[in-house]
Amino acid sequence: MAHDHFNLIRHELGKLPELPRWGRVQENHWDRLSNFIYRVKTLRGVQRQARAKAQAEGLEVKAFEAYAVRRWYNQHTHDQILQIFLAHPDVQPEENRKHHTIDFYLRGLPFDLKVSRFPQAYPESIEYAQQHPHHLALWQYQNQS
Repeated sequence: MAHDHFNLIRHELGKLPELPRWGRVQENHWDRLSNFIYRVKTLRGVQRQARAKAQAEGLEVKAFEAYAVRRWYNQHTHDQILQIFLAHPDVQPEENRKHHTIDFYLRGLPFDLKVSRFPQAYPESIEYAQQHPHHLALWQYQNQS
């Protein structure tokens, strides 16, 4: 059952040719209004619910839809990557799936999985970053938003 869920989500994530722009700083009010992203499994479903919620709340429809789709994509991409870690025998999941700072334990040590796109502002190529991951990590830490 869970395997089918992750296959469906992976298929749906692939339907998004590019991520919409946030259009605004992520914030609690719009996060609460878009919490349906955790239940909805299809891109079309997220778009439909976002449009309905935006109209009901008097929000700009395109902006709220982009925001909700972005959150949905980020959440489910995180979950897909988390499953890769959890497949390793030395990794155990955090029992509380809503824990804010721990996603899994590697040999008993807690980890909070963070997923990020390759930063467009990074002054080097992706090839350089692959050969010098410490440089990229340091740059991301120094330039985090």
